[in-house]
Amino acid sequence: MKVEYVKTRFPRPSVLDEDFMKRLLFTKFIHWKYEEEYRVYLSLEEEIDGFYYANFTDSLILRQVIVGDQSKLTRAQITAALGDLNDRVEVFKSRAAFTSFDVVRNKNDSLWA
Repeated sequence: MKVEYVKTRFPRPSVLDEDFMKRLLFTKFIHWKYEEEYRVYLSLEEEIDGFYYANFTDSLILRQVIVGDQSKLTRAQITAALGDLNDRVEVFKSRAAFTSFDVVRNKNDSLWA
């Protein structure tokens, strides 16, 4: 689902039901609108060492991995983690924008080992 960006918080309802929880999951402050974010809400059934996972399928497709500016992950580690998906997924390192509070793509790929 596409994230909804709002200027103010919505009121807390008297009953905290699943609909309200979904609204929380798919809402962010308008300052983040530039992200044009989509989120997935699904049941996780596969548990490994206390973590839950969902496999990528025709209806759950990984398209992009954005590596944070402070992340120590290397290109080789990301490539290995993606495995067969590597050729179909865009991967890049991000950085803080020079003149705003935005997070942007680091266009100088040579800075990322």
